[in-house]
Amino acid sequence: STASVPPASNSRLSPLPPEPAGFSYEREATVDIPLDTASGGSRNQDLKKKEKELQAKEAELRRREQHACNFHWSANSLQEVRRKEEAVARDYSSFCKIFDKILFLLWSITLYISALN
Repeated sequence: STASVPPASNSRLSPLPPEPAGFSYEREATVDIPLDTASGGSRNQDLKKKEKELQAKEAELRRREQHACNFHWSANSLQEVRRKEEAVARDYSSFCKIFDKILFLLWSITLYISALN
């Protein structure tokens, strides 16, 4: 039993023919699509290769994160770092004072030489 629907008055499309008896939308027929075709197979292999590469990179990142989390500064190592920072600051301060004196001496010599001429 097919119900007919009158075509729309403003439609340019012709009405579809009635469906044949016994036509159903059930999944009776299956279609096999080969995955390893000439182009699709290599693409599939490329995807698998990239997936393995990503998994390896993820594993490496997890390993690095785990290693970083396992590192702890001891009180002795922190004191050693602070001691070295203070030594560098003292050395830099001493260097700046000496450098200032050298610049002052060079400027004084330059003024003296220019006064002689």
